Amino acid sequence: MKFEIRHLKAFLALAECLHFNKAAQKSFITQPALSRLIRNLEDELKAELFIRTTRNVRLTEAGKIFLEQVELSLKTLEKGVHLVNRVSSGDIGHLVLGYNDFSINLDLPRVLENFKERFPYIDIELNYMPTHKQIDAIKDCSIDIGFIMDFQGNEYRKDSLLLSEETISVVVPKKHFLANRKSIQLKELKDEAFIMGSESDWKAFREQIFILCEGAGFYPKIVQEATTSSGILGLISAGMGISLYVHKLADRMRNDLVSIPLEDHHNKIYIRAIWNKNYDNSSCFRFREVIMERQFVPVSDPHKDS
Repeated sequence: MKFEIRHLKAFLALAECLHFNKAAQKSFITQPALSRLIRNLEDELKAELFIRTTRNVRLTEAGKIFLEQVELSLKTLEKGVHLVNRVSSGDIGHLVLGYNDFSINLDLPRVLENFKERFPYIDIELNYMPTHKQIDAIKDCSIDIGFIMDFQGNEYRKDSLLLSEETISVVVPKKHFLANRKSIQLKELKDEAFIMGSESDWKAFREQIFILCEGAGFYPKIVQEATTSSGILGLISAGMGISLYVHKLADRMRNDLVSIPLEDHHNKIYIRAIWNKNYDNSSCFRFREVIMERQFVPVSDPHKDS
């Protein structure tokens, strides 16, 4: 069919007013123009929609049925326009997020909770990925936002927001001879057996630890590896060795371990939200708004204004 929205609007105006002159005024067109629109619509439908007499205008039975369907269709169209506008503004949508062990055990759950409260119609799909895999996923747009451990040379740092700044400490069992220390220098650990995250799942964090240890004059002697935070801490609890880990998490996750602050400088890691600036959408923007509003950015952000 070749009729347009303007034909339907003319039909609705006449169906409401049942008077050609009043309907034309309501539609801001001339009466002849309105008559042509109605006649064109009837010709296209091959049905009379109105009974016209010298005294009045009224709907035919076909016109009454058509009126019901037009009103329903326009309401559906209006709803569609409204939904499109909400999708465009980022109030409705779908986000695919990547996360690692640190982000999901630190501030990310609070961000997700806050976001879902504000934007309940944006679906979120969560995928566990180590930092290096998230960076690849951001490049090929298989995730919208990643939550990574930031380290020197991260090419996405300018397209990112700082979620949290964390301190690395030494984690030992309570029976360890260092357990009563208030602080420790990293070089004192050169002869200790280390528990580390596996290369496949903890590549970024391992690189950070290796840099720290190299600065202290030694390479860590790795005796056991694990794929998860709970695995690393469980091996430490079993007396298999010690580790360098996020201070806040070690204190929170187990009560049979001791987290000892490092005296060394540069013992920080940064959890960042990253995205691909060449593939952005309104829902991503909404998510970043929530992160910024939580004011996680500390006074000293090493990449600020870089």
